[in-house]
Amino acid sequence: MAMYDQQWYRDFYGKYLTALVMVVLFIANLVFYICEILFGDELIIGGALITESVLNNGEWYRLISAMFLHGDIFHLLSNMVGLFFLGGLVEISMGHVEFALIYLISGIGGNIVSVIIDNSYDFFGYSIGASGAVHGLIGAILVLAIREKLKDRAQKKEEARSYNIESLQDENVTLYDDNTTNPAPDENKENRTTSGSFLYRVIFVAIFEIAIGFSEANINNVAHIGGFIIGVLVTCILVLICGKKIKPLNL
Repeated sequence: MAMYDQQWYRDFYGKYLTALVMVVLFIANLVFYICEILFGDELIIGGALITESVLNNGEWYRLISAMFLHGDIFHLLSNMVGLFFLGGLVEISMGHVEFALIYLISGIGGNIVSVIIDNSYDFFGYSIGASGAVHGLIGAILVLAIREKLKDRAQKKEEARSYNIESLQDENVTLYDDNTTNPAPDENKENRTTSGSFLYRVIFVAIFEIAIGFSEANINNVAHIGGFIIGVLVTCILVLICGKKIKPLNL
């Protein structure tokens, strides 16, 4: 492996390992899965999201415990990949507390929506997994990507306006035949293009993930969609509250 490749991997994974809350959640999910292997179905029965148990028996802890249980290794792997990459981006960009709020509120909120819908249609199955929270992270990434796209657009307009004003004040300004000044050089064009393409990729991933849920049986799409919507809403609120401290996404 080339030296620059080694440095890239060190920088990449080193930066993600600074996302401490993501790392803690990642380890917690692994520990719970090991416990599932050791204790069998007892842990799933005691912690899965069961609408009847939540509403009739007051077992509200299931709204949280179900987020850390998984059906098999592939279920765990798919959610942990999303948690690592998406969660790392969100936590590095927004901060530890903000990421924790988005993840937990999306997961719990998605499960609450699932309970409400299941109760409305008299469906009393069970569900497990961190997918609702992970879909909340997709919603968060979408909001952050749109925010960066809008900031880039506003910055471009401001740079163009400032450039035109300075050019008009310069006695050596060169004008076109239609009396318009030369357009401002766009020094950040590459970054803006990357930001825009990243936004489109996020939109694609969001649509793809939701579509996959509807294409397979035994998928709690209500929790997925609920988590996604709640993730968008929570992130919008946090952006309004602490917008200045948010760092650009590592595109």
